[in-house]
Amino acid sequence: MNKNKTVMAVLSSGVAAIAVLTGTAHAQSVQQLINAVPLTSTEETEAAASPEGNQVYGKAFFAQYTMSNAEDMLRRIPGVTAILDSIGTNNQQRGLGAGGDQLLIGGKRMASKSTDVTATLRRIRATTVDHVELIRGTSAGTGVLSEGLIVNIVLKPGTSATGGGSGNFELNQRFDNEGWHDVDGLVSWSSSLGRLTYTLGYERNLFTPTGNTPSGGEGGDYTIKFHDEVYYYPNGVVQQVRPQTWERQHHKNIFTAQSVYNFEDGSQLNLNFLYQPLPIKAADKTTYTAFTTAGVQVPGQTFEIHQNYSIKQVFEVGSEYERKIGPGTFDIIVIHSRTPAKTKDYRNRTNLMTGFVAEVSKNSNKQNTGEDVIRAQYSWPVLKGMTLTLGAEGAENTLNQRNQIYFDYNKDGKQDIGPENTAFVHEKRGEVFAIHNWTISNQATLESSVSYEFANITTHFPAIPLQNYGFLKPRFDFRYNLTPADRLRFKVERTISQLNFNNFVPIYNTVDSRLDPGNARIAPEKTWNYETSIEHRLAKDQGTMQARLFYKDITDHIDRGPFGSPVGGLPQSAPINIPKASDLGIELTSSTRLTLLGLPNAQVTGRYQYQDSKVIDPFTGRERPIYNLWDQEFSLGFRHDLTKLKGSYGFLYLATDGITTTSDIRTLQLLKRGPRLSVFAEKALPKDLTLRFEIYNLTGSHESSYRALYNVSQANGAVNRTETFQETRDIRYVIRLRGKF
Repeated sequence: MNKNKTVMAVLSSGVAAIAVLTGTAHAQSVQQLINAVPLTSTEETEAAASPEGNQVYGKAFFAQYTMSNAEDMLRRIPGVTAILDSIGTNNQQRGLGAGGDQLLIGGKRMASKSTDVTATLRRIRATTVDHVELIRGTSAGTGVLSEGLIVNIVLKPGTSATGGGSGNFELNQRFDNEGWHDVDGLVSWSSSLGRLTYTLGYERNLFTPTGNTPSGGEGGDYTIKFHDEVYYYPNGVVQQVRPQTWERQHHKNIFTAQSVYNFEDGSQLNLNFLYQPLPIKAADKTTYTAFTTAGVQVPGQTFEIHQNYSIKQVFEVGSEYERKIGPGTFDIIVIHSRTPAKTKDYRNRTNLMTGFVAEVSKNSNKQNTGEDVIRAQYSWPVLKGMTLTLGAEGAENTLNQRNQIYFDYNKDGKQDIGPENTAFVHEKRGEVFAIHNWTISNQATLESSVSYEFANITTHFPAIPLQNYGFLKPRFDFRYNLTPADRLRFKVERTISQLNFNNFVPIYNTVDSRLDPGNARIAPEKTWNYETSIEHRLAKDQGTMQARLFYKDITDHIDRGPFGSPVGGLPQSAPINIPKASDLGIELTSSTRLTLLGLPNAQVTGRYQYQDSKVIDPFTGRERPIYNLWDQEFSLGFRHDLTKLKGSYGFLYLATDGITTTSDIRTLQLLKRGPRLSVFAEKALPKDLTLRFEIYNLTGSHESSYRALYNVSQANGAVNRTETFQETRDIRYVIRLRGKF
């Protein structure tokens, strides 16, 4: 019973923190949650659950594990690991509006769009966390819209995400199965000065991104890969055999600073700073052998080197100020970010018989993108069970580019400097919105919102000096508890996509060594999202299962299509708006503990998604799937905490089924991707140290492709050549030592 009182005291003390951070109404709901679910001696390691389906994981739940930071804590909660693996940053999100599953710290999102959320969690000491809250009803009191689950890390009263007077470090020995090895890591320090708490952090990361979703990361998630490519003549005879080795050096340095200042009147100011220089050196080396149309080998071989050097710098400053005014809370967020980037691309070809070196292509590009966002809102309770939020958001997005063009004018194998192409895109955007949260009963909640967005875009195209847009965006999200363990959800929402300004400006195509034009008439995609789901929570916090059915009705879908006048007698292409597209699918997710098998501290997380997407190809007039969407996606994760041994181990398996289609004026590529498997094991050591071993990509991330190149266009039908490739990537290893100081 003494333990029960202790647990109750810990959870109750967290209510005071929530009341300040998320509003009185929300705090009262959490207090009711705690009162409604008294913990007994057999329930101390389970989450407390409210009639609304919200859950609180308190001190007693986490006490059974050995943890050093907030990420360790969240990965013990069923269903949250999948969110961590997919959340990344929200840099592609349009403004600061609604997103998918939301991760909050102290009831707030980070005042940042570029900071890696998982890295931030690793800088939060586990000892500063009071409890973790999963919110499944409306987002009243949190100040954010959420399309799914809200995970709120509630800090101990009087502390912030930065803690005080303590440090964390990670030291990583990284290597792969091809002989590459190096050392990187991170260090952070947290302290306080009166009402100010702060964290300073530095991270050096030498691994290129490793994909945590079935689609496979950011496209450059390898250190070394092998690419066996074969070209064929139209009659099917081999034209060239092209074994390739690709290497990529990635040196990401991340400097961060976060601070929180608590004023005497209860208001709070958060500041975030990020500086991230990212130099990348990529090179692929190809030795190829040519054959005649009769299949006879051409004497000699050719050696080709393609090199790409880039350095991108991310600079971002964000701030958030919150204050209680009258019956409600006023909140304002300001973000300023700039991302300058320089890229040089070279392709040289050497005839191994004659020794002659020809410059096949050359390009130099300088680009600077920026975003400035300000969002202000006021939330207050209007009636019992109802809150209303009114607000506005303004943003300015910019892209400025200088592209140096090179041509072999005199056909001597040397690329001569040509004209310099300059381009710019500036967008000014505003939005006004209203959000209404209604707790109808313990069984039903409704979140409805409406916003109106207006924007104008100026570009470097003289014929299109200005474009104006206006969009109405309604949203209805109804959730109903059939039983305390079963929840139905219905959602209807209209969304507007984030514009990629690279679609507006000329971009150098490194694969086919050409400059592709931009299209200043591109408009954002508009999507009506229809979704219904049912979620079942297993008894005694043994996990959750969910089935979700969705349909997306898309207008002005963005993909490549015919564009402009022919150049050199050949038709051109660029990004265009395709009138209609659709995506129908079902997603099944599950996260369960294996208590029935005698493994209460083991959990299995699974996800299966099937989708049928359709769009009319603008080059052929035939129906095909939407670019970069797989027919089926599957993931299976396992984690087992050996609490007596203070260790854990697990794996993550990701797979896709189907073929993705990339269509352009003179190319058609079909890509198939194999599964990938990652495993880990970790052990707590004395003096608050943790040793962890990770293996990424045990399956080699196998890919295969078919690519057809046409003489004039796909519509013309005459094939110049076809290509196939088989590709594997390196297996990566990490030995990680994590500790505190």
